Amino acid sequence: MEVDLDYVHRLVDNPIESLNVELKSWINPAEPEGETKLVATAISLRNKNGGYLVIGLDDKTRQPLGDAPPDVRALFHDDVVQGLVSRFASESFEVAVSFVSRAGVDYPVIAVPTGVRSPVALKRKLAGWAAGTVLFRTLSANGVVSTAAAQPADWREIMEICLDNREADIARFVRRHLSDIDLSKLGFLVQAKPQPSELLTQEVEALCIRSRDFFLDRCSTSSLSQQYAPLGAFEVAMQTAPHWRIMWPITTCATG
Repeated sequence: MEVDLDYVHRLVDNPIESLNVELKSWINPAEPEGETKLVATAISLRNKNGGYLVIGLDDKTRQPLGDAPPDVRALFHDDVVQGLVSRFASESFEVAVSFVSRAGVDYPVIAVPTGVRSPVALKRKLAGWAAGTVLFRTLSANGVVSTAAAQPADWREIMEICLDNREADIARFVRRHLSDIDLSKLGFLVQAKPQPSELLTQEVEALCIRSRDFFLDRCSTSSLSQQYAPLGAFEVAMQTAPHWRIMWPITTCATG
């Protein structure tokens, strides 16, 4: 997992709490209370599409706290934190731990990645939460950021986050497989600037005409015309990435 170390240092030097950043006072992940806070926050941040958990800072004053554990790096070692999260998360996800030194004290920053594609729930009981609970970062009635069990009002946002990440995966899949294809054999690759919907419609229609002519030209040099002329053909436009569209002819058989 790649972590933006510059951003991590800014979180410790100039901390601010948000829906994707949680500040916690010193905890001991080897104790039940510390385990609960670490795991619950990590899972809720994952469902919020990633974020950071900063240990050793006061969430109200945003100032460093004293009484740091004697061996912070061992207590919050990557393997320790990853093991706790994997033990309770219904779907495994990678976390990364960085340490930022401030006034001679190492402060752990736990990074939770983006990319959640299905809600992560607790696979076993954790303190007051039952197995199957989906934790989420929310704003309480008084506007304070907190980790809580997802409520009906949260599900729309959770599903939108998951669907957005799934669409991103599909786009990457298409781009990866199209990269090895000679598009000149399929149709026309056109780079277009964003346009009003009416102009965009005209452009797509023009591309469809070009695609039809391309197909008919190929048919004229082979036996395709005799095979498909009685059946008919149509053209399809597909947008594969912002401002890029690919056109190719699609032939369909009328079997009825």
